[in-house]
Amino acid sequence: MIQDIRFALRLISSNRWFSAAIIVTIALGIGINTTVFTIVNGVLFKSMPIPGGERLVIVRSTKTTDPGSSSGVSYPDFREFQAANGTFEALEAAAVSGGVIAENGIPPERVRLARVTPGFFGMIRVAPALGRGLSAEDSKPGGAAVAVISHSMWQKRYGGAPDVLGRAVRIDAEPATIIGVMPEGFRFPNTEELWLPLVPGEADENRSYRPLEAYGMLKPGTTIEQAQQDLALIGSRLADEFPDTNKEITSRVLTFHDAHVGGTFRTTFLMMQGAVAFVLLIACANVANMLLSRAVVRGHELSVRAAMGASRWQLVRQLLVECVILSSLGGLLGLALSLYGVHVFDVTTANLGRPYWITFGMDYTAFGFFAAISIMSGIIFGLAPAIRASRVDLNASLKGAGRGSSGRGGWLTGSLVVAQFAFTVVLLAGAGLMVRSFLAVQQINAQLPEDSVLMARVQLPDESGERYAEPASRRQFFEKVLPELAVLPGVTHVSAASHPPLMGASARAIEIEGRPNGDHARAP
Repeated sequence: MIQDIRFALRLISSNRWFSAAIIVTIALGIGINTTVFTIVNGVLFKSMPIPGGERLVIVRSTKTTDPGSSSGVSYPDFREFQAANGTFEALEAAAVSGGVIAENGIPPERVRLARVTPGFFGMIRVAPALGRGLSAEDSKPGGAAVAVISHSMWQKRYGGAPDVLGRAVRIDAEPATIIGVMPEGFRFPNTEELWLPLVPGEADENRSYRPLEAYGMLKPGTTIEQAQQDLALIGSRLADEFPDTNKEITSRVLTFHDAHVGGTFRTTFLMMQGAVAFVLLIACANVANMLLSRAVVRGHELSVRAAMGASRWQLVRQLLVECVILSSLGGLLGLALSLYGVHVFDVTTANLGRPYWITFGMDYTAFGFFAAISIMSGIIFGLAPAIRASRVDLNASLKGAGRGSSGRGGWLTGSLVVAQFAFTVVLLAGAGLMVRSFLAVQQINAQLPEDSVLMARVQLPDESGERYAEPASRRQFFEKVLPELAVLPGVTHVSAASHPPLMGASARAIEIEGRPNGDHARAP
């Protein structure tokens, strides 16, 4: 094997341009595959960056009559799950929403916040970098309102001031005191910057009100199926005890990634990985054809080796070693391209609202994938040419009859060309359809003057607040704001909408006049 490696290196260095062509070709295929896999791994497979992150799951409610449905968990159901389960190391809950933080001297700011149960931070084993976290006392009704902020909010809003602890603020017009700052980069569960204690009120005791997302840390060695069965038994008991609200309700246990990036999102990323796999196959077919052509030139050399006692396996091995070395050299170049590509993608998507736990970078899984395709690519594009070239006709080759034979490997070369064309057609057709769909989407409302229409989102504090509790006060706000916007220089028209065109709409049950629907639970 050492002799094969030495000879392969001498041969590669003596045929620099031919070797460079193979290395560059395979580098592009390996580079783009490693880049996409690193991105896919970061989105779909990399566990949460917390201790025991691979055991973190999400519990949601679903209807037995519609297994595809998904909703949150009611607070009374969550209490039952937390107290009676036997498969979770910890089970906590959060209600995620938007909110406004305000205080004297600093402009109000809209942030994403989460109201969480007392053991939330303890479950994921993340302690505040400054101050303290939330305790059971903070979640008791009537207690002093407290808040924990993210490291980024501490830096951007308060300039990293150490006296931020104890600062009095207003969150959705309600007073609160900052008691802690989380570590840098922490924004669990998605992109939250503010955490408040979940203080259950009268409305939360309604079992049909399901605003919570339950997060659980499975016990070591426990499977999702076991947890699912555990909660299903509890859910069955609740359905018997509370038929009005829980009759058709059961629970679903999902991995953290399946809950957040499952469905079409997951399919899209896997299809992207499949598409770039075609690129690598095309590159391998191209290189295999190059090696078949070169095998004609090396026919006499291989015949001499066979005449001197080399077995067919030794010939195949020597040729495969050369191919794997070429593929590995291409892989190193591809790795450099991949590192650059991943960095560019990471920087480009950093401010697009992606969850904080999605990080793009090479880890052991991505490097293992890179190493595997670097070696396998050499075997894939080298195996067929090696086997074909090792079929040596000593008499014909040594007498010179086999030199320059254009028919050698013709059927294999033709097959590889057909495969290249087939893979290329698939890629081009997919790319063409994607571009066509993209252009079609741009033309949905071609009359809209996109370069002169601006949109701002304004969300008033929650209706439970005092200032905008009544519809009349909320309407009055816009009646005052719109005329002031209309007189701004350059403004010609002003309007407001709950859901702007092409931006989706809210869903609510309806009933058609004259056609009463007796079953309100299944109203259209």
